[in-house]
Amino acid sequence: MDSQNLSDEIGIELDAQIKGNQLSAYTKHLSKLIELYILEPERYEIDFERICYTVIHKLCSLLDTSSYLIINTNIEAKPHFIDGIFLILRTCLSDAICLYFIVDKHDNPQLSQKRIERIMADHIRYVYLDTETENDKKIIRDKFPQWFDGNNFTKKINKLSTHIMVKEIENLNLQHEAKKAFKMYNEFSKSEHNGLFSFDILHGHFDEKRNMIDKAKIYHAIFRTVISINLAMEIWIDNQDNKHKELIRLSKLLMS
Repeated sequence: MDSQNLSDEIGIELDAQIKGNQLSAYTKHLSKLIELYILEPERYEIDFERICYTVIHKLCSLLDTSSYLIINTNIEAKPHFIDGIFLILRTCLSDAICLYFIVDKHDNPQLSQKRIERIMADHIRYVYLDTETENDKKIIRDKFPQWFDGNNFTKKINKLSTHIMVKEIENLNLQHEAKKAFKMYNEFSKSEHNGLFSFDILHGHFDEKRNMIDKAKIYHAIFRTVISINLAMEIWIDNQDNKHKELIRLSKLLMS
């Protein structure tokens, strides 16, 4: 697919300065909503809201970083910057899928809690495996007894991956969006992992036509991420609220 067809398909203007400023405006407004609706009323004590807030906060930071790179970098003059933006957005897409995975069961507190535990357990599982002394391992087991059976990490909590999250999302609309994000996540993963295509990917940014395609991919990935944030923000703010409508308006500009 050539650059013109890709930009036509996703319906975006490829001007980096315009897109960077639009993304900056979006993250600025999102930061205000986070402060007003989550941090000031301390709506992060419940596990469900805490994990959603954590992921959204991280995404806001990563998107704001992306906006700075897009605004202040002439991608045509410094195409190697695209690699860094791809890697940032790969993380964004993974976290977008994580949001869909959590929100999918927001109306079932019991199932929602199980999904949250699977996400949170990931850190404990690998910290425990990396801990060398038995005394330090005991400290971890004593602090988090719910995740251990004797001296071993419990088998009751199944491991998660981005692919597993997509497969386990039951809401068809959410799964549809997650699959779109996952497709781009896999594509950007080729920049993360060295392999057969690495040489062509790294040097392809220097080709004018490929450079345009890569810019379109960047904006498309941003929009896929923004969709997940807008949906998750409805946990705290009604979608008919003018502040949420403004969030939607700013996000639509990214794909105009």
